[in-house]
Amino acid sequence: MMWKWKRPAAFLLAAAMIFTMPGVPAFAVEAGASAVHTGLCEHHPEHTEDCGYTEGTEGAACEHEHTEDCYTLVKKCVHEHDENCYPVLEGSVPENTATPSEAEEAQPTACTHECSEESGCITKELSCPHERGEHDDSCGYIPATEGTPCGYTCEQCNSQDSGLVPGVSGNAPAECICETRCEQEAVNPDCPVCAAEDADLSACKGTEQAISLMAAAADHETISGNVTWENRNITTPVTVKGDTTITLKGENTITITETAYDAALDMYSANLTIQGSGSLTVTVPDRKYGIADGNWSDTAGGTLTIKDGAKITTNGGQRGLSAKAIVIENGTLNLNSGWGIGTASLTMNGGTLYATGKYGAISNSRYGNARNINNSLTILYSDKQNAKTDDMSVGTAADTTREGEVKTIYIAKMAPRAGLIVGAQQGTLQESLGRQTATFSVTGSKVKINTLKVDWEGDHTGLTAVKSPDNQTITVTADNNVKEGRYKLKLTADSEAGFSPAKATATATVTVAAAPRNPITIKKQAEVVYEKLGGESVAVVDVKASLESGQSGQITFQWYVNGKECQGTGSGSYSKIVLTKSNLTPVEGRNWEYSGQVYCKLSYNN
Repeated sequence: MMWKWKRPAAFLLAAAMIFTMPGVPAFAVEAGASAVHTGLCEHHPEHTEDCGYTEGTEGAACEHEHTEDCYTLVKKCVHEHDENCYPVLEGSVPENTATPSEAEEAQPTACTHECSEESGCITKELSCPHERGEHDDSCGYIPATEGTPCGYTCEQCNSQDSGLVPGVSGNAPAECICETRCEQEAVNPDCPVCAAEDADLSACKGTEQAISLMAAAADHETISGNVTWENRNITTPVTVKGDTTITLKGENTITITETAYDAALDMYSANLTIQGSGSLTVTVPDRKYGIADGNWSDTAGGTLTIKDGAKITTNGGQRGLSAKAIVIENGTLNLNSGWGIGTASLTMNGGTLYATGKYGAISNSRYGNARNINNSLTILYSDKQNAKTDDMSVGTAADTTREGEVKTIYIAKMAPRAGLIVGAQQGTLQESLGRQTATFSVTGSKVKINTLKVDWEGDHTGLTAVKSPDNQTITVTADNNVKEGRYKLKLTADSEAGFSPAKATATATVTVAAAPRNPITIKKQAEVVYEKLGGESVAVVDVKASLESGQSGQITFQWYVNGKECQGTGSGSYSKIVLTKSNLTPVEGRNWEYSGQVYCKLSYNN
């Protein structure tokens, strides 16, 4: 789904920066003077003391720039106490955590947190007198003063129909104040001339900018219902309103440059059918879409259907076609973009499809990757962009879902063709696990299978590949030197006489997984504490551990003392063992001392 509303968020961020960043000028309001009617006319050409007219002054804005002195430090602790902030309570449960009654009385006396700017507890808050309107000589602020209108009333001018502003004594004839030219659909409500009843807008003194803005508002074309395009050259985005059918006649184009719209032809969750005998070529810039549904999701989205003999070509952009469901009944599609197609469901009953892209031929969707391709159609694929059909391998519908690996897909009704089909990898290979094997099945059609050759492409340290005697199985063996990654085997075989291409090819992708990760983290290494238990000296050894985030399961603690298994106590992430003389070995020559080797083995069961 494509999102469009990005500018408002950017504006809010910019506004926040203006009012919080040091060194930014602080601007005072009321810097402009109010407009005052002059009241001059041919009978009162100059003002006098009697008319009371005074001219306002414009004033000057505050040019103060904030410094460190304009900010105050505000302390508000954001630290939240955890178990490390509380002292270990004697007699507590094995995890050394407090019981509910103890937790109510415990205080975080062990907390080592110190409030600082780095911790986020101390922040700078703007507290500048200039922001509060307390200016000084250094900032250059001069308040604006409001003038007073002319009080002279001209009886002669008022007796004539001269277009004076109603209700204003002694004013001059109304003048247009518009900066941009008014139109019938967009009139300046503050203008005394243009906003007047039955105003003649041809007298508007505004510039032609308004017209250009209105033209900008018409920056796209909206279509609905049944539409016919015949030899049209469209240069603005087209949006669909409701289910729509476009019938193509002749040669048609949509070419867009940078625009606020994401697609040249946007379905907006409606169903769109493109039919007819004509063609449509769509060219878009980087990061834009050709024909797309900009609003599809798990619960919304339309179907794009191509039928009859319609010819669709897309060039450039992120995706050529992008819709929740795409149905190709007939026609010819040539799609060349970052991704040729992006969809959750592709159905093809006829026609010809060539999709290629820098990132891949077809992009899958998180809402699905369903494929329904008629068995009478041949599927070719290649891991190269802009591949030629003679250099492509015969594939299946599954190859159209190999996102990123397959750069070009060609689907059409073709004469019988020589081809090799490689099955999916059977068996898992992992690094650092020693000798392992995986197999691939090989099926040939119209080929001399006894001529099968298998070659590695690129580095393949730690991997070997061997054919079976009947050339129908490839066995890949990994050793300790293999590393995580994806490796490619290229298979070739000579075609039977009379079939093309001369050599059939296919690619097997060998996947090696990373070594298993240990999800256990030891939070507290085993420590020995000497205590008294029933009057006897004992040694207590404990350990704490946890599972990494996202893992569920149980940690098992197995204690060993002098090589013998011993049972510890505790649960969850904590375990301890109590050692007495019976568990340990007397020290020779020092019969009052005992020793032993103690360790704990932690394992994870999910």
